[in-house]
Amino acid sequence: MFTIMRPAVRVWGVASSTPPSTRRSFYLARTLGSYNSIPSFAPTSTSLSSVDVRELSEKARWLGPLNLNSHLYFEAHKVGAKHSGIVNNISTARPIHHQNMVDTLLHLCKPKEATSHIIDLNEQERTPRQSLMKITVSGQTYAPLCQLSPPELFEMMNVRFTSTHKCEKYWYTLKIPILRVNIKPRGGQPWYYEDEHINLDFQVLEEGANPSEEFQKLSKEGLGTEDAPLMKVRMIPGVTDASCAFPEYNKDFPHQYAIIFFVHHSIMDGTSMAYSLRGFVEVLDRVLRGQSVDNTKQIGVFVSHQEITEKELLIEKMLNNDQGRLRELKQEVLASTKSPEILKGYPAPGGPNPTTHFLHREIQPERFHKIYLRCKQHGVTFYTALQAAVNTAIVELLKEAGIHDEDFNISVSNNTNLRRYMARRPSPILGVHVYHTTQLVNVSRNVRESFWNFAKIIGSDLKTLLTSEASLVQSVVRRMTLPPIDPTTYFRTPPPLTSDYLFTNMGDVSAMIGGDTHSVRVTGIYNVSEIHNASVMCFHSTHTFRGKPLYTFTYASNYMTHDTAERLVNMIFTILDEVSE
Repeated sequence: MFTIMRPAVRVWGVASSTPPSTRRSFYLARTLGSYNSIPSFAPTSTSLSSVDVRELSEKARWLGPLNLNSHLYFEAHKVGAKHSGIVNNISTARPIHHQNMVDTLLHLCKPKEATSHIIDLNEQERTPRQSLMKITVSGQTYAPLCQLSPPELFEMMNVRFTSTHKCEKYWYTLKIPILRVNIKPRGGQPWYYEDEHINLDFQVLEEGANPSEEFQKLSKEGLGTEDAPLMKVRMIPGVTDASCAFPEYNKDFPHQYAIIFFVHHSIMDGTSMAYSLRGFVEVLDRVLRGQSVDNTKQIGVFVSHQEITEKELLIEKMLNNDQGRLRELKQEVLASTKSPEILKGYPAPGGPNPTTHFLHREIQPERFHKIYLRCKQHGVTFYTALQAAVNTAIVELLKEAGIHDEDFNISVSNNTNLRRYMARRPSPILGVHVYHTTQLVNVSRNVRESFWNFAKIIGSDLKTLLTSEASLVQSVVRRMTLPPIDPTTYFRTPPPLTSDYLFTNMGDVSAMIGGDTHSVRVTGIYNVSEIHNASVMCFHSTHTFRGKPLYTFTYASNYMTHDTAERLVNMIFTILDEVSE
């Protein structure tokens, strides 16, 4: 009743069950990751007798160049494109005043007052705190803020340096390192730089203001990169007696707020934002209760893109040694870079001044329980079933529009967290570590009749895709196939559409965000991202928080009308309800 393009026979390190004569790969490059191997720092010696410590500390503030993916966000923001943020709904036992928020944000951004002491480099240094100095161990140079969390620094410093010279080291600690980072030019390229100063942009808005509308206003204002932190924060007090997503909190946590974190996407992805929210809630709780904040407790470590770059260089070398395979993958890249199917039946409305709109849906427990039981029965996850429902809904809408094609090729860009391919660290990895991994699916017009078989195949293929390094292969092949992208010009005019939609599954974010403190409860979290000047026209995102699945559909007004968006979302959940009976 339907077909789906199966995984490639040979993805580096991944076995295949499909014979070469019949294989069709959906491992297609969609990512714009950098492949230039640019070290963050030049090698240094452990002997520091001839180096001025102040100069060394200044050099250590340069944390590395932006990779191509982050550089694209950097340039997009300059022309008002691809802004993103998080709306965090909280309930508190005490009212939040303006100064409470300022104090909280300062604790998250501001380092502890610097202290200094003299050490002997021939001695074993066993401090868990961080240094402004660069350190070279086993031929590898570290910038502690960029590369190391306190536990890692502790472990790394248990080595014996060869120099007997003494020098001064300046120690400091940070709650969230990325909130001290700005972006500055260096050698003609943008680099991450640890800022000495912070410039908070925080406002309290009118009671009951609409978070989506406020996000649109922030998008028009934009974000600079000169001053850390690279974010703006807005607090919206809730309307008195407004309903809460968790009614059990009403009595003990009666004060409701929506906190908008409008962040620069060149320094922070969704995972980084989730961990940052955890720190925000913990510090806000102590501020509201008038307790001291432990500024020595760091949340996460800012890690560069170098690990992924090195893996991609190896993949590129392997592909260059297998020209037949490379030709096959290049053909698949061209096949997957396509206009969305839904435009066949619902042409883009166009129009001046396009904007991004959002449709939020909270899946009620009874409905989710029914869907979950059917998913479990058929051996698929809820998120796989949701993606299958999205593809099926697109086909159903096209049939309603009078499109008589027997099948449809749907190109899905799956947000992939690259942390799965990076070395494990004792602290959460912060930064921008996300690629878009393309899954090209051929869907029959009668797919609704075989929904669960369709979902099983999607789930199997996604599992293979995400548990391998196939997304990195895609990144390399796309870069070797398509014309090079100039980040400085790519977003000056709307880029062409390259897939049907973007799909993001953050999974259960409850553990990352936390939110159970004495005086603060997190009651909801929503991602908001601009796409009206991007290479996709719509974006399906989902996550679970405190047992409640949350779904957001984001669409560009120049490519989709509000009526079409509503019909698509309604069709998705109609299908899920239908197949769950």
